[in-house]
Formats: sequence, C-alpha cells, structure tokens
Amino acid sequence: AGAARFDYGLRNFEYGSGYATGWYRAGIDDITTGEARIEADSSGAAAGVGLDALLGQLGVLSLGLSASHADSGNGHRTLLGFDRSSPFFSFAIRSTWASSQYREIGDEGPKVRRSTTAIAQMPVGNGSFALAWTGQSYQRAASFDLYSATYTVPLAGRVYASLSVNRSLSMHTHQTSAL
Repeated sequence: AGAARFDYGLRNFEYGSGYATGWYRAGIDDITTGEARIEADSSGAAAGVGLDALLGQLGVLSLGLSASHADSGNGHRTLLGFDRSSPFFSFAIRSTWASSQYREIGDEGPKVRRSTTAIAQMPVGNGSFALAWTGQSYQRAASFDLYSATYTVPLAGRVYASLSVNRSLSMHTHQTSAL
C-alpha cells in the first residue's frame, strides 16, 4: 500500500492517490511455478496470473494474463516468454501485448501496445559477450527500438568491468558507449 509517484527524477513530491497491491509466487511442483498479482487505486484495478514451466533441459516457458478495469474501460495484457541458460550459450525472449484500454497503477505515459526483449549471451575469452534488443510499440506514439552489445570481464572477486554500445531507433536516433 502507498501512493503512486509521478515524474520520478523530475519533480519532488508528485504523488497520486493511494493504492494497494499484492503479489504471491509459489512452486506448484518441481518444474512449475505460479504467481498471482492484484492492484487497485481510486481509478481502477488490475489482476493477473502467471506460470513458469521448466521444459526438461530445453529451458523455461513463461505465460501470463492480466485484466484491468478503469474509468476508461476494461483491458487485458498477455505475456509469452522463453529462457534458456547454459555454460556455452544463453538466450531469452519475452513479449507482452496489451489492449488499448489496459492500465496499471502509475500508467501515465504513452500506453504500450507491444513490448519485446531478446537477449543472447555467450562466453568469449575470460569474459562474456551479449547482444540485446528491446522493441516497443505504443497506442498513440512512435515505436522505439533499443539495440545493445556488451562485453563484460571479471576483475577481482565480485568486481566486473563492462563495455557497452547502445543504439536507439525511434523518431530520433541516438548512440551511446559506456565503460
């Protein structure tokens, strides 16, 4: 329970109405985990369920479905994902799709219609190399894509150094590099 914070990092003390939220996650059996989530504020509510299932040695399949009710109408969102982790090559892909009326607490910006993230990682030399892509399309705004390449090496103990190159594509293209 609390209050939704708006304009985080831009303004101080911009809070909305009060809200309550709950989340529960538990193992169903040795290969399946389920979860449930609910949230509500003065303008509506959302509830959802999810399932992660281990598919033998192949990886983990994730499924989710949530529904919302607000002054603007009823909506829904679905999730589909797959993760595989191994010492030689790991990858993951996760997508969500939302109807135009779907909302969650704090949804004040452009409404996301689809969001997809894909990541691939493999060991290279003493470190690891990863490629990632995130793409989002919105109900009434331009789509956005972010591409990144990262090389990470261990320095000592739990200390690592990373070199990243990122490129965003939308109405304006940006490229950054960081060490």
